[in-house]
Amino acid sequence: MALGRRDTLALLDAIRPEPGQEVQWALFATYSAELVALVAMLLALAGLDDEDASGSKVDLARSIEHLRGRVRFLAQAGRVVPPSRHPRVLGLLDQFVREIPFDERRAAWHPKLALVRLGAAQGEAEWRLWVGSRNLTRDLSWDTGLLLVGHPGGAGVEIAGVPEAGEHLATRAALPGLDPETVQRELTQVRWKLPEGVLALPELRLHTGAARSLPSAPMGLRSLTIVSPFLSQGVLSTLSSWGDASTHRTLVSTLPALQKLPPVLRATLGFAQVAHLDVPAHEEAVPTKGADSESEEQPPNRGLHGKVIHAVHQGGQTLWLGSANTTERGWKGPNAEVIARLEVASSLGDSLLDFIGMARPVAWKDLPELPAEDPDERALEEARAEVSSGWKVLQRRDPRGVVLIGGPAPHPQDASIELEVGLLGGDGVLWPRGTEELRLPSVGLLAETEWIKVLLRRNQRTCSWVQRAPLDPPPDEERDRRLLAAYLGPRAFLLWVRSTLLEGDTLDGGGAWDEEHRPAPASHGRSRDAALVQWAPSLELVLRSWARQGDVAIRRADALVQRYLSLVEKSSEPVSPEEQQVLHQFAASWSGMVVGLLGGACSN
Repeated sequence: MALGRRDTLALLDAIRPEPGQEVQWALFATYSAELVALVAMLLALAGLDDEDASGSKVDLARSIEHLRGRVRFLAQAGRVVPPSRHPRVLGLLDQFVREIPFDERRAAWHPKLALVRLGAAQGEAEWRLWVGSRNLTRDLSWDTGLLLVGHPGGAGVEIAGVPEAGEHLATRAALPGLDPETVQRELTQVRWKLPEGVLALPELRLHTGAARSLPSAPMGLRSLTIVSPFLSQGVLSTLSSWGDASTHRTLVSTLPALQKLPPVLRATLGFAQVAHLDVPAHEEAVPTKGADSESEEQPPNRGLHGKVIHAVHQGGQTLWLGSANTTERGWKGPNAEVIARLEVASSLGDSLLDFIGMARPVAWKDLPELPAEDPDERALEEARAEVSSGWKVLQRRDPRGVVLIGGPAPHPQDASIELEVGLLGGDGVLWPRGTEELRLPSVGLLAETEWIKVLLRRNQRTCSWVQRAPLDPPPDEERDRRLLAAYLGPRAFLLWVRSTLLEGDTLDGGGAWDEEHRPAPASHGRSRDAALVQWAPSLELVLRSWARQGDVAIRRADALVQRYLSLVEKSSEPVSPEEQQVLHQFAASWSGMVVGLLGGACSN
């Protein structure tokens, strides 16, 4: 179990396959997601990420090829966020993400859960289950997380609720060939190894929107600690009534959540210690207010995002952790949440006390006034929930540009709010009210994606996200390869072929994955010849691969050439004369090398 401020890498470590393993499929539930963070997840799942949770162009291309049809991220509609700069390759992520259209004015899809099945050439399947409070973003807030590893029929414990959670995620994911009932049956056979300090894990439940109740107070409660960035009066009052006059109660939250509690309630709660964790003074806070006092998430760099209830009682220590805030919607419904109940050793309780020591103590009487709410921000958040949950927009391919079909038009009811849309990587266009169809500017086949940028504007305020507008038929592997060929360019493509022959040697892999393609500078004489040797597989390199691995790597490399070479050659992206010449020389020599070694049995 981890409670930390920078546990993004810990989450990547939790899902990354060991050498000899590969991802058979992976399902993720999250409230919010950043496309850049999803790239990091794909790189980790393919075992190709670096120490900075990033990778090269070749690494990303290999990850997308390998994981196509195996991975699904399930996120709350309206909460998938692109970076300010949109590398075109992010359009390919439309195949990995599905939005859950909960209307946030009433409920949210809010679980944070990862379920990964790993296989190996020899040996049994391994399952990884991660549950916590972290969204799939680059947020640096304090979060909680729990990783479990299990094997069918292996040593360990059975955990109630896990098979049902897996079936629900698989149903919503709708991955080709992934049968939800099969997932549930296998998970009933999995036995999980408990992390150090966890004595028992009686249940882990994915609550999917139905009403539920708070747990009962443990007998002989000595201390109660609540950590939550959001609070509601009813749940907090119930929890604070646990125990008796001798029970020591601690509350750690955010300053805005504490400020929202009515003064008449504060005096009745009986917390001996109250503290808050918020954005440090050197970090700029950008508050985003939701449609009610329980709006669940905030922008990156908040101080606190973990959710924990910890009880020390006569029977030991119990810890509840997961995605649920200490709110009505989180603990009683109708939010979708994941909550695990653990019996833990005192060492984990002590680590929680260490964490609380970093919070800033505050007396109720010293709380400053809550700043006035910005009416434009509130209106935009309500409109976000309205538009994203009711989004029924489709795309139609057209030679003059993509056509969006609203049916009905997706505008919010508030007439003071404008709606602007555009393809990811393209320009935004104002969608006039009363218009059910809208033609977007032509951006060519290389920008085909189901991602639509959505922007709402009221006065000087805006909010934006991306949302899928499905195409019929949907983008296929040919779209992926066409876009990847343009994204890689000749140099990175040749480095990919080289790495296939040399078991991973990509030199610089064509540069960082989010760098825009720039034509290589022209060179002459020996420097050009050096470039040819460095980028493109030479006869010497192919023979070296043959000597080490036989024909296996050469056949893999040839399959890659058959899929991509013509697309790289035909790409309209600018390339330098040197790149063109290197690519043409490689194309002229490759088939001869392969036919010579494989006797004409090259791939189709």
